Amino acid sequence: HHSPLTTHHSPLTTHHSPLATRHPQMSDYLTMPVEEIIAKGYNKLIDPDYSTAAIVTADRVYNERTKQYADLEDMDSEWWERMFRNKPEVVIARCRPIHRQLVCLNLQRLDYTVALTGMGPEDAIALQDADIGITTPEASTMVQSAADVILTGGHFAGIVELIKEGRLVYENLKKTTAFLTVSNVPQMMGIFAHVWLQLPLPINATLVLLVDLVTNMIPSIAMAGEPPEKPLMLQPPRKLKTEPIITFKMIFFSYFQIGVIQAFAGMYAYFVVMADYGFSPAHLYEGGPKGNWGNAPLYCKFDGGKYVNTRGEIDTERNPTTQRPTHLYPLWDGSDGGSVMECVHPIRNYAGGGHFSLTASPINIGLASSYYHHGGAKTTGRSMITVETLDALEYNGFYEYIPFKARMSAFWKDDWLSYDITQSRESLSSNQIPYRNEEEEEHHRDKRIQGQDVLRYYQKPSLGLWSICLDDPLMEPAHKLEPEATSPYEEDGLKGFATWMFTASGNNGKEKDPDATSGKRKSLWGWYVGDGGRHPATPYEQLPKMAYNASAVGSTGCRRETIHDLSAETGSLYTHALFCNGDGYRVEKQFYKKGKPGVDPEKSWLRERLSWKAWGDGHKFHDDLFATEKPGMNESVLREKCAVLDNHHHQLAYCKTECHYECPRVPPEGRFNVTGFQEDTIKNPRQKKSDNPGAGWEVYGEGRTCQCANIASRMVQTEALYNARTAFLVAIVFCQIATVISFKTRWLSVVEHGLGNPLLNVGLFASLMAMALATYSPMLNDLLSTRPIRFFHWMPGLPWACVIIVYDEARKFFMRNTSRRTTNENGEQERVIGWLESNTHY
Repeated sequence: HHSPLTTHHSPLTTHHSPLATRHPQMSDYLTMPVEEIIAKGYNKLIDPDYSTAAIVTADRVYNERTKQYADLEDMDSEWWERMFRNKPEVVIARCRPIHRQLVCLNLQRLDYTVALTGMGPEDAIALQDADIGITTPEASTMVQSAADVILTGGHFAGIVELIKEGRLVYENLKKTTAFLTVSNVPQMMGIFAHVWLQLPLPINATLVLLVDLVTNMIPSIAMAGEPPEKPLMLQPPRKLKTEPIITFKMIFFSYFQIGVIQAFAGMYAYFVVMADYGFSPAHLYEGGPKGNWGNAPLYCKFDGGKYVNTRGEIDTERNPTTQRPTHLYPLWDGSDGGSVMECVHPIRNYAGGGHFSLTASPINIGLASSYYHHGGAKTTGRSMITVETLDALEYNGFYEYIPFKARMSAFWKDDWLSYDITQSRESLSSNQIPYRNEEEEEHHRDKRIQGQDVLRYYQKPSLGLWSICLDDPLMEPAHKLEPEATSPYEEDGLKGFATWMFTASGNNGKEKDPDATSGKRKSLWGWYVGDGGRHPATPYEQLPKMAYNASAVGSTGCRRETIHDLSAETGSLYTHALFCNGDGYRVEKQFYKKGKPGVDPEKSWLRERLSWKAWGDGHKFHDDLFATEKPGMNESVLREKCAVLDNHHHQLAYCKTECHYECPRVPPEGRFNVTGFQEDTIKNPRQKKSDNPGAGWEVYGEGRTCQCANIASRMVQTEALYNARTAFLVAIVFCQIATVISFKTRWLSVVEHGLGNPLLNVGLFASLMAMALATYSPMLNDLLSTRPIRFFHWMPGLPWACVIIVYDEARKFFMRNTSRRTTNENGEQERVIGWLESNTHY
């Protein structure tokens, strides 16, 4: 029952040991002739004090301390220790059951492992006390229940086979344990690289489970049936208490030798694939922990290179070093010697409103007004990227990075450059736009989402632009919120984002902010040009004015230059922002028509913009769509503020009929009623009312205006990462196959031992098939976030797998040759353990 059965110099009760007796006295040897000594064999006798075996008569034991004979149970612990430490073989004659129990207990006290045989009822107590109690089927029921092992052969000769089988189980268990611990290292390395080096996560939880529960399962089970690699009974007994299955040597060998090789293999494959799609290791730094990789566009500084379109045609008019790409040439190509200097994700500096909840306020993806509720916009507590951040990045030479290398991949889609946000989701994995079946698509073309869909939507940048400055001209940061930690690259990209002017009383006539109180800082981003730095007092004065030097003015009309060289913290968060997506929602609403006589329903958007004050001032919007807490803020003011961003190059593009990055862009005046509510009364021939109440308006046919977002940068990041993770998985599995082959033996060469375990061979083939299915099955691609990688992306792990086999074979070769057998002065064979075996033989 308890295998393996090994002992370390266990003294066995036997009657066949060479014995040392006290026949002649020393005086007899001195007077006896040499011929007589040889004839009687006395020259072969060993002094009892130096013999390795002894006979003890249990009821008559000589006690040297008391100089008297006594019973065995009267002997003290010192006698037992002296006897068993010095005499590996002891025969105890006239042994009663109490004596057997005493022998067992004293051997255990001296850290021996005791195996005891017995068949009679009187042996039951001693069998129960022994580490391994052995009996036969002929023994009584009581004895069998007390024993650990019952020899089915009916005789004690089966103990030899039992020990042999136990040693084989022990050998294979060590091999299996060592094999299973190895794959933990590359998995941990991937997670540590994500936490410490801040890389995008190289391996996710589903791939960890795939390795541990699928590709490792059959090989690890098969290793239990591995045949012995050398005569097991010639090995010395194992020290049970000092040589457990898991030892420091095993951990060091599995984790810090083979495991480290596997970790390098996985990370090497990961970096190779990411570089092939345009992301070098330097670009990956700090891309992971903030959750931005694949969830936000990447902005980089370029040294040379060129902007190209999807056909590889070059934009000859723009220099990537100093100019941003246009929507017609959105890709960057460095094949002419250009390089990417440094990269950063835009900081999310709008703190957002609301909190994480499955009952999040619903929104209509394409309708900007639906993002507003009582108390401001609610983004489920997630921070958002603002247009001020994007402008600051471009002002400092960081431009959106979409590598042309990714365009040459199998996963690339031109639709990403101009994605219809009201259509199907953009990706099977981690999609921002939720899935709809055909019936739902018919009734929810405008993508009204709620619940978990809202949480998933705000994980990525909103499909439109948030502006802090348009909502809060003073751009007061949230003093109660801890500023977000920023990297040197982020600080470099956001220079000048938030600059401050410090004013205080008694400044000896120096320049002073006319509206500031003593000792208070105010953001120069928030001062509208031409208003003399005053806080806007009326809705009219809240509108931005763009009449200023363009090099110092952002998209929202706010000044960018530093005054007095005093800067705010780059990571400061703001709690007020206005959302605009250029959807032309400056549409006259029903209640305005009813409540404001004389308003012409057919007037153009330009006429509405010029005359907004005639019907906007004094009408505070009383519904929840445009309500704000700011005094004097009404619907028309919000409309006109958003008009500033209608043609922003990062704003949604509007195309007729279908989205395409080269489509003619619909100007703002042509975006009437792209989205809306059923309460709208404006109708035209291109519109019809949905059958589903609350679903909104829809424009069908050739006249349909599409809202199109450029999601290529983040989609390329996502797909490149999924390809890199798949290559990481392939490299680990290849290395695990090499590890199984190497770990078939702990001493012999695998070439000598052979691959004769059929179940193990089936397990290796099953691992390869599982990896191929995970890579090329569309269903598993969605479930595991894997991708069908290129054939040569299977290759990075193969050299490392070969390294594992060569390294372990070399170790075992030198281990066998540095541990040898020698003959001592008595002619006995002794085994000398070499340094390699002593330190690496697990």
